[in-house]
Amino acid sequence: MTRAAEAIAADTLGVGRKDLSVSLAGARGGLALQVETLLSVPDLDDDAAVDAAGSILDRLASAQATIRDRAAEVLGRDVVRVNIRISGAQVNERRRVR
Repeated sequence: MTRAAEAIAADTLGVGRKDLSVSLAGARGGLALQVETLLSVPDLDDDAAVDAAGSILDRLASAQATIRDRAAEVLGRDVVRVNIRISGAQVNERRRVR
């Protein structure tokens, strides 16, 4: 179950599985997920990417809901809480259009 939760969290947050850890615990008749991860952020010199990324709080709230819903579907258990702890940042490389 932990590996499936790690894959879901990594996909949702846009980081590699090696860049996060997930722990599961029982909570109020369901599961609680604790995710510790690097946060994927755009190059701060790329104004368009920064604007498109949105606020960190909005991104994390959306990620929590997505992880909760996908984990519940895949694991077949009610996921009652997803806590995300940011341990650092991973800057996305700027992609050049040729």
